[in-house]
Amino acid sequence: MQAYRTAAIQADDELSNAQRALAGVVSALRQAYEDSPDYVAAKVALHGAQNACQAESAAVLAELARRPDYQAIVKAKQAAQDAVQRARDSGTTDDPATLAALAAPMLVQASAQQKLETQALDASSSLQSAKYRLACAKQAMDSLKRAVEDAIRADPKYVDAKLAVDSARSKAGAADYAMAAAR
Repeated sequence: MQAYRTAAIQADDELSNAQRALAGVVSALRQAYEDSPDYVAAKVALHGAQNACQAESAAVLAELARRPDYQAIVKAKQAAQDAVQRARDSGTTDDPATLAALAAPMLVQASAQQKLETQALDASSSLQSAKYRLACAKQAMDSLKRAVEDAIRADPKYVDAKLAVDSARSKAGAADYAMAAAR
């Protein structure tokens, strides 16, 4: 029985070593691809598109914040929030229905604010263009990542390391089976 246990331990160790070797091969190959000029350029383009989209959104919302109708909504929402907070702080009401009635104007104003923001963001052609560039950059990066994964799986070093793992897994399974059968 001890011989079977020893064989199973050795097979498990061989499997662990093969799995670590495979992980090392994958890591090294992935790093080599991620350091390639194409991958670096795609990553830079993606980050640039993300930054441009954020900047355009911020510009649209900053422009919206200067509009009197938007400012009135924000002010009314804040006043409603303050009324709810004063009611909570004063302890004059613990009644959920009363708090809900106080909160209703706040929700109405928040909805109006969100509607204006959405309309402004949707109406911005420069933001829509930035979103399109971002979508294209994401698509290019996703495509490149899939190509990298395919290239890794096709690399002879990966194939050899994967075969070693499969072989070690088979040996470990056989050793476990032999040990169980000997019991």
